[in-house]
Amino acid sequence: IKDTYNNNLNYASGNVAYPAGTKLMMTFLAPQSEAWDNNYSVSYNGQTLSASVANSQNNYEFEVEFTVVDNAELVFNINGREDQWTHQKNVNVNGPRFEVIEHAPHTHSGRMMFSAKRPNINGQLARSAQNEATHPEAPEGKKYVKDSEWSETVVLNSGNNWKDNTTLKDLPATDDEGNKYYYYVASVDETGVPEGTVCNIDLDGENILLIGQDQNQGETLSVTNTLPGSLKITKEVTVNRIAVTDHSKACPADGTYTFTITKDGTPIDDSPVEITITNGVMSSIEVDSLPPGTYRVAETQLPNGTELDKINGTETAQNYFDIVVQAGQIGTNAPNVTFTNNIVDTKIKVTKVEKDTQIPVPGAKFKLTRVDEGGNTITTEGEAYSSELEVDPTTGELEFTGLKKGHYKLEETKVPDGYIKKEPYYFITIDKNGAGALDTSIQHEMISPDSGNEYTVENEPGAALPSTGGPGTRFFTLLGCILILGAGLLLWERRRLI
Repeated sequence: IKDTYNNNLNYASGNVAYPAGTKLMMTFLAPQSEAWDNNYSVSYNGQTLSASVANSQNNYEFEVEFTVVDNAELVFNINGREDQWTHQKNVNVNGPRFEVIEHAPHTHSGRMMFSAKRPNINGQLARSAQNEATHPEAPEGKKYVKDSEWSETVVLNSGNNWKDNTTLKDLPATDDEGNKYYYYVASVDETGVPEGTVCNIDLDGENILLIGQDQNQGETLSVTNTLPGSLKITKEVTVNRIAVTDHSKACPADGTYTFTITKDGTPIDDSPVEITITNGVMSSIEVDSLPPGTYRVAETQLPNGTELDKINGTETAQNYFDIVVQAGQIGTNAPNVTFTNNIVDTKIKVTKVEKDTQIPVPGAKFKLTRVDEGGNTITTEGEAYSSELEVDPTTGELEFTGLKKGHYKLEETKVPDGYIKKEPYYFITIDKNGAGALDTSIQHEMISPDSGNEYTVENEPGAALPSTGGPGTRFFTLLGCILILGAGLLLWERRRLI
């Protein structure tokens, strides 16, 4: 309230909060004057507001409609002149009072303070002295007792502008014997509030709120409601870090993903929650009725060998994200966190050729086995892989499919007749992109992919050397020894006869 004549002197000020977009009716009473335009005006957000005026005894009742914007100031101006009394400090302005005509988008009627549409609040006040956590120790030989014959009920609604200053007035401080009373809220009953609305007076269990400990001072008990909010969790999957585009068939990353939600380290009532992916289609879940605050969402169970790759599009090494829930933010306005899981599902193509001519060689067999970083075969169920295939007799090709991220040993188990096996085995590593590469962590002869995950294994024509398992010259050496021994015996026998 500002006196524009007297150097814009501020008479009074205060604050009231409504969500932006709320349409309000402000009502106030002011002394009658010659004309509204010359004596009183209301400005809001830099603009002058029009008002309807009604005569109420010796006052004018002004009604002004406006829509709330963020952090704007509303000023009631007393436009006095030097020869008029209207600029004096004794101008009696009663109000203002605010009534919600239309709520802001995405808000609920139960959220508005001083709203005519806010539900009733019935509160019962009782008095006692049994809360040992807050009242002083009783004198020796005495104890605090509940006054079961006394209680008062307070009703707050739009009819009394959400205030009651009379029901609990002039409460006795002591009983007839001088024992001090302690007053507490015995019950709170709210009707019409949205589900999940949090009241600042918590009477669950043994939590009793004491008021009026010093009746000479006087105290105010405020009832505040906080509208709940929501958070959304979105799950998307990729295969070899490529988005899934064909949703007409099953995806290797299909399955149920589990998330825990905690606030201040304590799981919420709805935790854990699950999201099921079918045919690789992205899916979301909204967790509602949450008090405002910071929540931690963590992915705890991942199906089918998938790995958490990104959170909100950023690569991450952790499995959780902290998200802030604000009052009234639900549905499309709720904060969202997206977890992206990747699964490796790839194949390796092997082609058998003759070394010099590069002509496909039929008859070869290869075995692919999943191994650990030390080259040892993995036998754990769900992690093991072992497959033996024979190359196509025409193309000399074969394919190992359904391969996950990890290390693999490729071994030629059958060498075609007339060819020499080059190496006992090779090692290949498949990364999170599904691409095979040299495995430098396992020290052995390696092969590099020709393109993508295609590998060519060459064999040389010829007889196998002893180290490769072929007969080599052992047979001929043994035969030669036998012939020489036989010839020696024959010569010795002849000499003996002579």
